[in-house]
Amino acid sequence: MRRPFQRGHTYATIVSDAARGVVIDVGEGRDKVCPKVLLNRFLAEKKGQIRTITTDMWKAYITTVRELFPKARLIHDRFHLIQYLNKGLDQVRRREVKQHAELKHSRYALLKNEQH
Repeated sequence: MRRPFQRGHTYATIVSDAARGVVIDVGEGRDKVCPKVLLNRFLAEKKGQIRTITTDMWKAYITTVRELFPKARLIHDRFHLIQYLNKGLDQVRRREVKQHAELKHSRYALLKNEQH
């Protein structure tokens, strides 16, 4: 059985209100049309009131938000930002391990919480 939200399959666009912690609507797909339809449906009359919008780093979402809410502050979600930064850190670590053998097996030491 195919799971519709699994990687490599059908994607969904979710519009939520982070301040209230509620999902406003869910749409099928993640192309440029889907977020535009969802955002226009629920937020068209509130365009001037929206000051901040958080999205992942998907280009279609960024383009749509900038088009529909040019005055709103665009923020990338924490999960995808940390994921992006961790990939960059790991690329640097892999490159450095080739030149400095003492860094071998350092991946988890670099990624874990500094307090631990």
